[in-house]
Amino acid sequence: MADNEGQGSAEQLFANFQYEIYGRGLGGETPALPVATRELEERARDVLSTGAFGYVAGGAGSERTMRSNLEAFERWEIVPRMLRDVSSRDLSTSLLGTKMPAPVLLAPVGVQSIVHPEGELAVGRAAAAHGLPAILSTAASHSMEDVAEAMGDASRWYQLYWPKERALAASFVRRAGEAGYEAIVVTLDTWMLGWRPRDLQGAYLPFLKGEGVANYFTDPVFCAALERSPQDDPGAAIGHWAYQFSNPAITWGDLEWLREETDLPIVLKGILHEEDAQRAVDAGVDGVIVSNHGGRQVDGAIGALDALPGVRAAVGAELPVLFDSGIRTGADIFKALALGADAVCLGRPFVWGLALGGQSGVEHVIRCLLAELDLTLALSGYTTISQVGRSALNRSDASVKRLTLVACILGSGIVMLDGTVVNVALPTIQRALGGGLAAQQWVVNGYLLTLGSLILIGGSLGDLFGERNVFALGVSGFGAASLLCALAPSIGVLVAARALQGVAGALLVPSSLAVIVNTFPAQERGPAIGSWTAWGAIAGVLGPLAGGELLAISSWRVVFLVNVPLAAGCVALILTVIPGGTARARAGRRIDLPGAVLCAAGLAGPV
Repeated sequence: MADNEGQGSAEQLFANFQYEIYGRGLGGETPALPVATRELEERARDVLSTGAFGYVAGGAGSERTMRSNLEAFERWEIVPRMLRDVSSRDLSTSLLGTKMPAPVLLAPVGVQSIVHPEGELAVGRAAAAHGLPAILSTAASHSMEDVAEAMGDASRWYQLYWPKERALAASFVRRAGEAGYEAIVVTLDTWMLGWRPRDLQGAYLPFLKGEGVANYFTDPVFCAALERSPQDDPGAAIGHWAYQFSNPAITWGDLEWLREETDLPIVLKGILHEEDAQRAVDAGVDGVIVSNHGGRQVDGAIGALDALPGVRAAVGAELPVLFDSGIRTGADIFKALALGADAVCLGRPFVWGLALGGQSGVEHVIRCLLAELDLTLALSGYTTISQVGRSALNRSDASVKRLTLVACILGSGIVMLDGTVVNVALPTIQRALGGGLAAQQWVVNGYLLTLGSLILIGGSLGDLFGERNVFALGVSGFGAASLLCALAPSIGVLVAARALQGVAGALLVPSSLAVIVNTFPAQERGPAIGSWTAWGAIAGVLGPLAGGELLAISSWRVVFLVNVPLAAGCVALILTVIPGGTARARAGRRIDLPGAVLCAAGLAGPV
C-alpha cells in the first residue's frame, strides 16, 4: 500500500502539457518527437542499429509473452463516472518513504548506452527534472555513483542482479546505500538470460563488448579478483563478469542474508504467482513488483496484468505492489492502479525517447505519459489515485466469460444430472409406456441422443470461447460416448460407452471448476461455484433419495454407485476452491488433487 496517497505534494495538473503543445501550434510549431508510443518506437528503429533496436524491442522465443502483456490491457475497459468535480487533482503518492508526484517510476533498463552514449545519466537527469524516481540497473553503462551525482537529491532505487559470490552482492548493496539509493530491487527472473531469437540471430550481446558492465568494473570486490584492471585486460574482466552474472542457485532462504546486509527496503521484482507473493510476505520483504521482465525471459508466460489481481489478493492491502511489463499509455497506468498496483514502472517507451533525443527525449515521454494519466483520471471522474479501484473497470470479454460459464455449467451439470434422470425419470417413463425392453430402449436412445447433442454444444462453447482444452475434451468426449450409448448395438458396446463416459466425466468436472476459477476474479467466483454446487446437490443427494426404482432395471443398477462418491467429490472440490476454504486454497492451489480424485472415482462408478 502507498504511504499517504494524495498527500504531501503540491497539486500538479500534468494535463496542461497538451495546452502547451496546442499553444505552440499557433506559431506553427509541432512536437519534435512523436507523442504516441508506437510512433516513438518506429522512429527509434530508424536511428538505432539492428542489434540495439532488437535488444530493446525483442523478447523471448516467439514473443508471445510480450503480446500477452499488451493484450491483457485490452481486456479491461475504463467506465467513466459523470458530474463529479475534477477541477483540482493530485496524483502524488509515497512508497517506502519515497515521495513522487505521480505513481510512476522509471524501470531498471540495462545497457542504455547502446541507444545513447549518455544512457543512464540522461535518464537520471530527466527523472529528477520531473520528480520521478529512477531505478538503476546493475547492468548499467554508467556506475551507480556517477548516476547518483547526475540525479542530485532526486529519489532513486537500485536494482540488484544477484551475482554468484555474496561478497560482490554485499559490495553492490553497500555502494548503493552510500550513494543515496533508497531501496533495493531484487530481480528474480533473470538468473540466466532467456532465449531471445533477435539477439541470437545477430549474435548480439553488448556485455561481451564491455557495454553495461560499469557497476562491475568499478567495484572493489570485483576488481580484487582480477590480476589486472578491467582497463588493462578487458577480456579477463568480461570473462569474470560472465562468471558472476549467472546465479540460478539463489533461493528464498538467501533473502535472510540480504536483509542482514542492508537497512534499505527490499522489493522483489518478477512476482507472478500467488504462492510466490505469499512467500514474499512470509520472507518479510517490503514490496513486490508484478513483472515478467517485459516478456524477455519466458515465452508463453502469463501477461503481467493478468497476474496483478491475484498477487494483490495474496499479499493483502498493506504491502506495496508495483507493476511492470506492458505500460505504454496513461490509460494503462490507470488500469494497473485499478487492479491493485500502488505504482507502475515505465520501461521501453522512455528508452525510445532516449534514443531519439537523450535527456530531452526522455522528458518528452514522461510529460506525455503524465498528461495522459492526468486526463484519464479526470475524465473518468477521479481526483486522486487512491479513489481508483476495481469498480472503475469493466472486463471487455464479459460476454465471452458468461458464455464460458454457461458451457461449464451446461457440461458439468448434464453429467451430474445424467445420474438423476436415469435413476428417476427413465423408470417412470418406461412404466407409462407400458414397460418392456422396447420401451426402455426407446426412452434410453431418445434421452441419450438429446443429452449427447447438448453436451457437444457445451463442448463447442467451451472450446471456442473458454479456450480450455481439457474441459472441451471432457465435455465433447462425454457427448460422443452418450451418442454411442444411444446407438449401441449390444450390451458390450453399451458397457464400453459407459466406461468412456466415466473417463470423460473425470476430465470434465474438475476442469469445469478450473475454468470458473481461472476465468473469474476472486470476488465473482461465488455465484459461479454456487451454480456448480447446485448441480452437484441435485445429482449427489436428490437422485439417490428419489431413485429407489432404479434397482428394478438391472442393466442400469450400477449407475447408483455414482451418486454418493460424486457428492463427496463435489464437497471436496468446492472446499478447495472457495477462497479461504482450506489451507491449500489460501496458499493459491486452485484445484485440490484429492478432491479431483474423489470426483473422478464417483464419475467412474458405472465402469
